[in-house]
Amino acid sequence: MRLADSLERTGIDVEYKSIYPKKLKTLKKINLLYRVFFDRLPGLFSAKKRVMFSSGKPNNTNIVKYINDSEADLVHLHWINAGGLSIEDISNIAKPIVWTMHDNWVFTGGCHVMWDCERYKLSCGKCPILNSDRLNDLSRKVVQRKKIHYSKLSNVTFVGVSNWIAECARSSDLLKNQNVAHLPNPLNTELFRPTNKRLARDLLDLPADKKLILFGASSATKDINKGYSILKKALDHIPQDTQIELVVFGNGQKETNDILGFKTHYFGHISDDETLVSLYCSADVMVVPSIQESFGQTAAEAMACATPVVAFGATGLLDIVDHKKNGYLAKAYDSKSLAEGILWVLNSIHHEQLCTNARSKILDSFESRIVAKKYIDLYSSIIESVKHKVQN
Repeated sequence: MRLADSLERTGIDVEYKSIYPKKLKTLKKINLLYRVFFDRLPGLFSAKKRVMFSSGKPNNTNIVKYINDSEADLVHLHWINAGGLSIEDISNIAKPIVWTMHDNWVFTGGCHVMWDCERYKLSCGKCPILNSDRLNDLSRKVVQRKKIHYSKLSNVTFVGVSNWIAECARSSDLLKNQNVAHLPNPLNTELFRPTNKRLARDLLDLPADKKLILFGASSATKDINKGYSILKKALDHIPQDTQIELVVFGNGQKETNDILGFKTHYFGHISDDETLVSLYCSADVMVVPSIQESFGQTAAEAMACATPVVAFGATGLLDIVDHKKNGYLAKAYDSKSLAEGILWVLNSIHHEQLCTNARSKILDSFESRIVAKKYIDLYSSIIESVKHKVQN
Protein backbone atom coordinates (compact mmCIF):
# COMPACT_ATOMS: atom_id res chain seq x y z
CA MET A 1 0.00 0.00 0.00
CA ARG A 2 2.91 2.39 0.64
CA LEU A 3 3.91 2.32 -3.01
CA ALA A 4 0.30 2.55 -4.21
CA ASP A 5 -0.23 5.63 -2.05
CA SER A 6 3.03 7.16 -3.31
CA LEU A 7 2.07 6.60 -6.94
CA GLU A 8 -1.37 8.10 -6.36
CA ARG A 9 0.20 11.20 -4.82
CA THR A 10 2.11 11.71 -8.07
CA GLY A 11 -1.14 11.56 -10.06
CA ILE A 12 -1.00 7.92 -11.20
CA ASP A 13 -4.22 5.86 -11.27
CA VAL A 14 -3.61 2.72 -9.23
CA GLU A 15 -5.83 -0.34 -8.94
CA TYR A 16 -4.88 -2.32 -5.87
CA LYS A 17 -6.02 -5.94 -5.58
CA SER A 18 -5.74 -7.91 -2.34
CA ILE A 19 -6.96 -11.40 -1.45
CA TYR A 20 -7.49 -10.14 2.08
CA PRO A 21 -10.42 -7.69 1.88
CA LYS A 22 -11.65 -6.24 5.17
CA LYS A 23 -15.07 -7.88 4.86
CA LEU A 24 -15.52 -11.51 3.86
CA LYS A 25 -18.51 -13.81 3.94
CA THR A 26 -18.18 -16.94 6.07
CA LEU A 27 -17.55 -19.36 3.19
CA LYS A 28 -14.90 -17.09 1.71
CA LYS A 29 -13.23 -16.80 5.11
CA ILE A 30 -13.12 -20.59 5.35
CA ASN A 31 -11.67 -20.79 1.84
CA LEU A 32 -9.03 -18.20 2.68
CA LEU A 33 -8.03 -20.02 5.86
CA TYR A 34 -7.76 -23.25 3.88
CA ARG A 35 -5.49 -21.55 1.35
CA VAL A 36 -3.23 -20.14 4.05
CA PHE A 37 -3.05 -23.52 5.80
CA PHE A 38 -2.37 -25.40 2.56
CA ASP A 39 0.49 -23.05 1.64
CA ARG A 40 2.17 -23.41 5.02
CA LEU A 41 1.27 -27.05 5.73
CA PRO A 42 4.59 -28.59 4.60
CA GLY A 43 6.51 -26.42 7.03
CA LEU A 44 4.15 -26.63 9.98
CA PHE A 45 5.46 -29.98 11.15
CA SER A 46 9.08 -29.71 10.07
CA ALA A 47 10.13 -26.06 10.16
CA LYS A 48 12.05 -25.17 13.31
CA LYS A 49 11.87 -22.07 15.47
CA ARG A 50 8.34 -21.37 14.29
CA VAL A 51 9.87 -19.88 11.14
CA MET A 52 7.55 -19.36 8.19
CA PHE A 53 8.02 -21.75 5.26
CA SER A 54 5.77 -21.48 2.20
CA SER A 55 5.34 -24.12 -0.49
CA GLY A 56 3.89 -21.77 -3.11
CA LYS A 57 0.50 -23.48 -3.29
CA PRO A 58 -2.46 -23.68 -3.91
CA ASN A 59 -3.42 -22.22 -7.28
CA ASN A 60 -5.59 -19.12 -7.50
CA THR A 61 -7.02 -19.15 -11.02
CA ASN A 62 -9.56 -16.44 -10.21
CA ILE A 63 -6.83 -13.89 -9.53
CA VAL A 64 -4.91 -14.92 -12.65
CA LYS A 65 -8.06 -14.55 -14.76
CA TYR A 66 -8.75 -11.16 -13.18
CA ILE A 67 -5.24 -9.99 -14.08
CA ASN A 68 -5.29 -11.31 -17.63
CA ASP A 69 -8.78 -9.92 -18.34
CA SER A 70 -7.86 -6.48 -17.03
CA GLU A 71 -6.71 -3.56 -19.19
CA ALA A 72 -3.50 -3.19 -17.20
CA ASP A 73 -0.30 -2.81 -19.20
CA LEU A 74 1.68 -4.60 -16.51
CA VAL A 75 1.15 -6.22 -13.13
CA HIS A 76 3.19 -5.40 -10.03
CA LEU A 77 3.42 -8.29 -7.59
CA HIS A 78 4.48 -7.95 -3.97
CA TRP A 79 4.04 -10.60 -1.26
CA ILE A 80 2.03 -13.41 -2.86
CA ASN A 81 2.12 -16.14 -0.21
CA ALA A 82 -0.46 -17.53 2.23
CA GLY A 83 -2.79 -18.48 -0.60
CA GLY A 84 -2.31 -15.39 -2.75
CA LEU A 85 -0.78 -16.86 -5.89
CA SER A 86 0.97 -20.15 -6.49
CA ILE A 87 4.27 -20.68 -8.28
CA GLU A 88 2.29 -22.14 -11.18
CA ASP A 89 -0.03 -19.12 -11.26
CA ILE A 90 2.87 -16.75 -11.91
CA SER A 91 3.74 -18.40 -15.21
CA ASN A 92 0.12 -18.07 -16.36
CA ILE A 93 0.09 -14.29 -16.08
CA ALA A 94 0.07 -12.98 -19.65
CA LYS A 95 1.36 -9.50 -18.87
CA PRO A 96 4.74 -8.00 -18.06
CA ILE A 97 5.54 -8.45 -14.37
CA VAL A 98 7.35 -6.32 -11.83
CA TRP A 99 7.87 -8.36 -8.68
CA THR A 100 9.09 -6.64 -5.53
CA MET A 101 10.91 -8.96 -3.13
CA HIS A 102 10.02 -8.05 0.45
CA ASP A 103 11.75 -11.13 1.83
CA ASN A 104 13.82 -14.09 0.58
CA TRP A 105 11.03 -16.39 -0.57
CA VAL A 106 11.14 -15.46 -4.26
CA PHE A 107 14.64 -16.92 -4.69
CA THR A 108 14.70 -19.67 -2.04
CA GLY A 109 13.15 -23.10 -1.63
CA GLY A 110 10.44 -21.87 0.71
CA CYS A 111 11.94 -19.88 3.57
CA HIS A 112 11.16 -16.19 3.99
CA VAL A 113 14.11 -15.49 6.28
CA MET A 114 17.17 -17.50 5.30
CA TRP A 115 19.31 -16.59 8.33
CA ASP A 116 22.95 -17.50 7.57
CA CYS A 117 22.10 -20.26 5.08
CA GLU A 118 23.52 -19.85 1.57
CA ARG A 119 22.09 -22.98 -0.01
CA TYR A 120 19.82 -20.75 -2.14
CA LYS A 121 22.94 -20.36 -4.30
CA LEU A 122 22.91 -24.14 -4.89
CA SER A 123 19.20 -24.83 -5.52
CA CYS A 124 18.61 -25.41 -1.79
CA GLY A 125 18.23 -28.94 -0.41
CA LYS A 126 19.44 -30.04 3.03
CA CYS A 127 17.32 -27.21 4.37
CA PRO A 128 18.25 -26.16 7.92
CA ILE A 129 14.81 -24.60 8.41
CA LEU A 130 13.25 -28.02 7.74
CA ASN A 131 15.87 -29.83 9.84
CA SER A 132 16.63 -31.79 6.69
CA ASP A 133 19.82 -33.60 5.72
CA ARG A 134 18.36 -34.80 2.40
CA LEU A 135 19.51 -33.13 -0.79
CA ASN A 136 16.20 -33.77 -2.58
CA ASP A 137 14.02 -32.43 0.21
CA LEU A 138 10.99 -30.14 -0.01
CA SER A 139 13.11 -27.01 -0.42
CA ARG A 140 14.87 -28.51 -3.47
CA LYS A 141 11.52 -29.52 -4.96
CA VAL A 142 10.13 -26.00 -4.48
CA VAL A 143 13.18 -24.58 -6.27
CA GLN A 144 12.68 -27.04 -9.12
CA ARG A 145 9.05 -25.93 -9.49
CA LYS A 146 10.14 -22.31 -9.50
CA LYS A 147 12.79 -22.99 -12.16
CA ILE A 148 10.21 -24.54 -14.46
CA HIS A 149 7.68 -21.75 -14.10
CA TYR A 150 10.08 -18.79 -13.89
CA SER A 151 11.56 -19.97 -17.21
CA LYS A 152 8.14 -19.45 -18.82
CA LEU A 153 8.12 -15.75 -17.93
CA SER A 154 8.94 -13.67 -20.99
CA ASN A 155 8.99 -10.25 -19.31
CA VAL A 156 9.67 -10.05 -15.59
CA THR A 157 11.73 -7.65 -13.48
CA PHE A 158 12.55 -8.62 -9.92
CA VAL A 159 13.04 -5.70 -7.53
CA GLY A 160 14.95 -5.83 -4.26
CA VAL A 161 13.98 -3.25 -1.65
CA SER A 162 17.61 -3.02 -0.54
CA ASN A 163 20.99 -3.49 -2.17
CA TRP A 164 21.51 -6.49 0.07
CA ILE A 165 18.43 -8.43 -1.02
CA ALA A 166 19.02 -7.50 -4.67
CA GLU A 167 22.56 -8.90 -4.46
CA CYS A 168 21.29 -12.06 -2.75
CA ALA A 169 18.80 -12.52 -5.60
CA ARG A 170 21.49 -12.03 -8.25
CA SER A 171 23.67 -14.65 -6.57
CA SER A 172 20.84 -17.17 -6.24
CA ASP A 173 20.55 -20.19 -8.49
CA LEU A 174 16.98 -19.18 -9.35
CA LEU A 175 17.51 -15.54 -10.36
CA LYS A 176 21.17 -15.38 -11.42
CA ASN A 177 20.13 -15.01 -15.07
CA GLN A 178 17.09 -12.81 -14.45
CA ASN A 179 16.69 -9.04 -14.52
CA VAL A 180 17.08 -7.83 -10.91
CA ALA A 181 16.80 -4.16 -9.96
CA HIS A 182 17.02 -2.26 -6.68
CA LEU A 183 14.35 0.20 -5.62
CA PRO A 184 13.68 0.96 -1.93
CA ASN A 185 10.41 1.20 -0.09
CA PRO A 186 8.92 4.70 -0.28
CA LEU A 187 8.26 6.67 2.88
CA ASN A 188 5.62 9.34 3.39
CA THR A 189 7.77 12.03 5.01
CA GLU A 190 4.77 14.31 5.43
CA LEU A 191 3.29 11.73 7.80
CA PHE A 192 6.53 10.54 9.38
CA ARG A 193 8.03 13.86 10.42
CA PRO A 194 9.61 15.40 13.53
CA THR A 195 7.31 16.81 16.18
CA ASN A 196 8.07 18.39 19.53
CA LYS A 197 9.62 15.72 21.78
CA ARG A 198 8.07 17.06 24.98
CA LEU A 199 4.59 17.19 23.42
CA ALA A 200 5.01 13.64 22.08
CA ARG A 201 5.95 12.39 25.53
CA ASP A 202 3.08 14.23 27.17
CA LEU A 203 0.68 12.64 24.69
CA LEU A 204 1.96 9.16 25.53
CA ASP A 205 2.37 9.82 29.25
CA LEU A 206 6.12 9.27 29.05
CA PRO A 207 8.61 11.04 31.35
CA ALA A 208 10.01 14.31 30.07
CA ASP A 209 13.31 14.10 31.95
CA LYS A 210 14.54 10.61 30.95
CA LYS A 211 16.60 9.22 28.09
CA LEU A 212 14.26 6.89 26.20
CA ILE A 213 15.36 3.84 24.20
CA LEU A 214 12.68 2.72 21.72
CA PHE A 215 12.29 -0.83 20.39
CA GLY A 216 9.38 -2.13 18.37
CA ALA A 217 8.11 -4.03 15.36
CA SER A 218 5.33 -6.38 14.41
CA SER A 219 5.62 -9.29 16.88
CA ALA A 220 8.51 -7.40 18.42
CA THR A 221 9.07 -9.63 21.43
CA LYS A 222 8.00 -12.94 19.80
CA ASP A 223 9.66 -12.92 16.37
CA ILE A 224 13.22 -14.13 16.98
CA ASN A 225 14.34 -12.33 13.83
CA LYS A 226 13.58 -8.95 15.44
CA GLY A 227 16.40 -9.43 17.92
CA TYR A 228 14.61 -8.89 21.23
CA SER A 229 16.80 -11.49 22.95
CA ILE A 230 19.93 -9.73 21.66
CA LEU A 231 18.62 -6.39 22.90
CA LYS A 232 18.14 -7.84 26.38
CA LYS A 233 21.72 -9.14 26.34
CA ALA A 234 22.90 -5.69 25.24
CA LEU A 235 21.12 -4.08 28.18
CA ASP A 236 23.19 -6.32 30.44
CA HIS A 237 26.22 -4.35 29.24
CA ILE A 238 24.63 -0.99 30.07
CA PRO A 239 25.00 0.17 33.69
CA GLN A 240 21.60 0.52 35.30
CA ASP A 241 20.81 4.20 35.18
CA THR A 242 17.68 5.79 36.56
CA GLN A 243 17.93 8.31 33.72
CA ILE A 244 17.47 5.61 31.04
CA GLU A 245 14.10 3.99 30.39
CA LEU A 246 12.77 1.67 27.67
CA VAL A 247 9.75 2.00 25.40
CA VAL A 248 8.50 -1.15 23.64
CA PHE A 249 5.73 -1.45 21.05
CA GLY A 250 4.45 -4.26 18.84
CA ASN A 251 1.93 -7.06 19.05
CA GLY A 252 4.21 -9.61 20.67
CA GLN A 253 3.95 -10.88 24.22
CA LYS A 254 3.57 -8.02 26.68
CA GLU A 255 5.85 -8.47 29.64
CA THR A 256 4.68 -7.08 32.93
CA ASN A 257 8.08 -6.53 34.47
CA ASP A 258 10.78 -4.00 33.75
CA ILE A 259 13.59 -5.32 31.56
CA LEU A 260 16.81 -6.02 33.47
CA GLY A 261 16.14 -3.28 35.96
CA PHE A 262 15.30 -0.61 33.40
CA LYS A 263 11.84 0.90 33.80
CA THR A 264 9.90 -0.23 30.72
CA HIS A 265 6.83 1.30 29.08
CA TYR A 266 4.84 -1.19 26.95
CA PHE A 267 2.46 0.00 24.24
CA GLY A 268 1.41 -3.27 22.60
CA HIS A 269 -0.01 -3.21 19.09
CA ILE A 270 -0.09 0.24 17.47
CA SER A 271 -3.01 0.58 15.07
CA ASP A 272 -2.68 4.22 14.01
CA ASP A 273 0.18 6.12 12.42
CA GLU A 274 -0.23 9.19 14.62
CA THR A 275 0.61 7.21 17.77
CA LEU A 276 3.51 5.55 15.96
CA VAL A 277 4.90 8.96 14.95
CA SER A 278 4.59 10.15 18.55
CA LEU A 279 6.52 7.09 19.74
CA TYR A 280 9.32 7.73 17.27
CA CYS A 281 9.46 11.41 18.17
CA SER A 282 9.49 10.73 21.91
CA ALA A 283 12.62 8.57 21.75
CA ASP A 284 16.26 9.60 22.02
CA VAL A 285 17.32 6.50 20.10
CA MET A 286 15.58 3.71 18.19
CA VAL A 287 17.19 0.28 18.43
CA VAL A 288 16.63 -2.15 15.53
CA PRO A 289 18.57 -5.29 16.51
CA SER A 290 17.10 -7.47 13.76
CA ILE A 291 19.09 -10.41 12.49
CA GLN A 292 17.79 -9.84 8.98
CA GLU A 293 15.88 -6.95 7.43
CA SER A 294 15.11 -6.86 3.73
CA PHE A 295 14.70 -3.10 4.11
CA GLY A 296 14.27 -1.85 7.67
CA GLN A 297 10.92 -0.05 7.75
CA THR A 298 10.90 0.95 11.42
CA ALA A 299 14.45 2.28 11.12
CA ALA A 300 13.47 4.45 8.16
CA GLU A 301 10.30 5.68 9.88
CA ALA A 302 12.18 6.58 13.06
CA MET A 303 14.85 8.46 11.12
CA ALA A 304 12.17 10.32 9.16
CA CYS A 305 10.99 11.52 12.58
CA ALA A 306 14.58 12.68 13.29
CA THR A 307 15.40 9.87 15.72
CA PRO A 308 18.85 8.26 15.32
CA VAL A 309 18.93 4.48 14.90
CA VAL A 310 21.25 1.83 16.30
CA ALA A 311 21.30 -1.39 14.27
CA PHE A 312 23.64 -4.13 13.18
CA GLY A 313 25.86 -3.43 10.17
CA ALA A 314 24.25 -6.12 8.04
CA THR A 315 21.49 -6.82 5.51
CA GLY A 316 19.06 -4.12 4.37
CA LEU A 317 19.79 -1.74 7.24
CA LEU A 318 23.12 -0.89 5.61
CA ASP A 319 21.18 1.23 3.09
CA ILE A 320 19.49 3.25 5.82
CA VAL A 321 21.87 3.86 8.72
CA ASP A 322 25.19 5.61 8.14
CA HIS A 323 27.64 4.82 10.93
CA LYS A 324 28.11 7.70 13.37
CA LYS A 325 26.39 10.10 10.97
CA ASN A 326 22.70 9.42 11.59
CA GLY A 327 23.01 6.48 13.95
CA TYR A 328 25.33 3.62 14.77
CA LEU A 329 26.06 0.30 13.05
CA ALA A 330 27.12 -2.30 15.60
CA LYS A 331 29.17 -5.39 14.84
CA ALA A 332 26.73 -7.95 13.49
CA TYR A 333 24.81 -9.73 16.25
CA ASP A 334 27.28 -8.68 18.97
CA SER A 335 25.28 -7.60 22.03
CA LYS A 336 28.21 -5.72 23.58
CA SER A 337 28.75 -3.74 20.37
CA LEU A 338 25.02 -3.00 20.28
CA ALA A 339 25.22 -1.65 23.84
CA GLU A 340 28.18 0.52 22.88
CA GLY A 341 26.15 1.95 20.01
CA ILE A 342 23.17 2.74 22.23
CA LEU A 343 25.37 4.58 24.74
CA TRP A 344 27.26 6.36 21.96
CA VAL A 345 24.05 7.85 20.58
CA LEU A 346 22.55 8.67 23.99
CA ASN A 347 25.71 10.41 25.20
CA SER A 348 26.82 12.03 21.94
CA ILE A 349 27.53 15.76 22.20
CA HIS A 350 26.39 15.88 18.56
CA HIS A 351 23.01 14.26 19.23
CA GLU A 352 21.09 17.14 17.66
CA GLN A 353 23.16 16.84 14.48
CA LEU A 354 22.53 13.08 14.39
CA CYS A 355 18.80 13.84 14.47
CA THR A 356 19.08 16.36 11.64
CA ASN A 357 21.16 13.95 9.56
CA ALA A 358 18.66 11.14 10.13
CA ARG A 359 15.79 13.17 8.71
CA SER A 360 17.93 14.38 5.78
CA LYS A 361 18.93 10.83 4.83
CA ILE A 362 15.31 9.76 4.48
CA LEU A 363 14.32 12.87 2.55
CA ASP A 364 17.20 12.37 0.12
CA SER A 365 16.88 8.61 -0.42
CA PHE A 366 13.43 7.30 0.46
CA GLU A 367 10.93 10.15 0.14
CA SER A 368 7.78 8.78 -1.48
CA ARG A 369 7.75 10.98 -4.59
CA ILE A 370 11.41 10.19 -5.34
CA VAL A 371 10.83 6.44 -5.14
CA ALA A 372 7.51 6.66 -7.02
CA LYS A 373 9.27 8.49 -9.87
CA LYS A 374 11.83 5.68 -10.11
CA TYR A 375 9.06 3.09 -10.31
CA ILE A 376 7.23 5.13 -12.96
CA ASP A 377 10.45 5.20 -15.00
CA LEU A 378 10.73 1.42 -14.64
CA TYR A 379 7.10 0.86 -15.65
CA SER A 380 7.49 3.18 -18.65
CA SER A 381 10.62 1.45 -19.90
CA ILE A 382 8.93 -1.97 -19.68
CA ILE A 383 5.77 -0.81 -21.45
CA GLU A 384 7.78 0.93 -24.17
CA SER A 385 9.87 -2.19 -24.77
CA VAL A 386 6.68 -4.24 -25.18
CA LYS A 387 5.28 -1.72 -27.67
CA HIS A 388 8.54 -1.78 -29.58
CA LYS A 389 8.45 -5.58 -29.85
CA VAL A 390 4.84 -5.50 -31.06
CA GLN A 391 5.66 -2.92 -33.72
CA ASN A 392 8.56 -5.00 -34.98
